[in-house]
Amino acid sequence: MKIRVFQPSAILSEYVYSFLYVKENCSSLSCKIIPGGYSCMVFMLNGDPNEINIFNQTKKVSSQRIILGQVTESYQLTVGNKPEGIIALFKPTALSRMFSLPFYQLTNNDLSLDDLIGVEAEHIHDQIYCAKNIEAKIAVLEMFLLKMLKKIKKNHEVIDKVVNFINEQKGRTIRSNIYQDFDISLRNFQRKFKESVGLSSKQYARIIRLNYIINIINESSQNLNWQDILHLGGYYDQMHFIKDFKSFTGLSPSLYFKDSPMTLFNPFSA
Repeated sequence: MKIRVFQPSAILSEYVYSFLYVKENCSSLSCKIIPGGYSCMVFMLNGDPNEINIFNQTKKVSSQRIILGQVTESYQLTVGNKPEGIIALFKPTALSRMFSLPFYQLTNNDLSLDDLIGVEAEHIHDQIYCAKNIEAKIAVLEMFLLKMLKKIKKNHEVIDKVVNFINEQKGRTIRSNIYQDFDISLRNFQRKFKESVGLSSKQYARIIRLNYIINIINESSQNLNWQDILHLGGYYDQMHFIKDFKSFTGLSPSLYFKDSPMTLFNPFSA
């Protein structure tokens, strides 16, 4: 499978991690995706997004141009007919801000872009499809997103600050009373965080910690033992770590790294 990564423009970098161009020359693509703390906008250029399997339930993908919300467990993505597509990977609050969505509605779910912006979705999709090369396709998507930025309301500052704090701490430390630093009630904080990110702050922190550990293991040139990994991840015992790991990936750590399932993006990768 061919994957090319493109960095967003400076203006979009506050909202977008990166753009991916994905192409599979074989008849179909089937890959396991783990929670990463991000959401996606996908434009299929070729292939049929046949199904997503989440929580052992198979469902049809709603469109050739979709938004995928946060996920809390690994899922199997199956796409047939020599798939090709452009994927925008968004930072936690970006899409809820762009589209004024209560983002918990998209957790473990997808939504057709047509349902959000109507016929404009098809127009953008056609422009991306007809662009002469990959760079031009990314440029079309960037122009669309820059247009969407004009609609963003500046009402997520508190949540963005908490998200940034969790990321800086690699998900290892989150105080139960962190909301008090921002002059907001617990109930209001919990509601705003879930509306903006699609997850609770504790769920998001656990996912970020998992990705931090996976990146350490993938990038390490040394043979780390489990005690090293537990210490780096801030876990108190091995059973807690294994339980957390299996709840998100569906596999024990040893089986996961033996199988090496595909991960589209890790927020701690270079």
